[in-house]
Amino acid sequence: MPNINEIELPKAKIISDLEAVSVKADIKQKTKGEGDDKYSYFYLVVNEEEYRVPNSVITQVQALVEKQEIKTYKVIRTGTTKTDTNYSIQVLE
Repeated sequence: MPNINEIELPKAKIISDLEAVSVKADIKQKTKGEGDDKYSYFYLVVNEEEYRVPNSVITQVQALVEKQEIKTYKVIRTGTTKTDTNYSIQVLE
């Protein structure tokens, strides 16, 4: 299986591009490639466009939903490369 840092991920938009995301958003998983080049990623569709959802965002949102009642959130992205990018969740409502 290839190292995630060696894979060219699809040129999709990212969830942090959105102003707000509902906790009820339908997050889907897509698998691409075959054999050793097979990989999968999570995404959601807004206005017929795919927005990639990093695993760390899913984990953070799940933890927040367990602790408090939230309806919408914003994802804040810091960093510019695969190794220094981090995501944090800002509860909006």
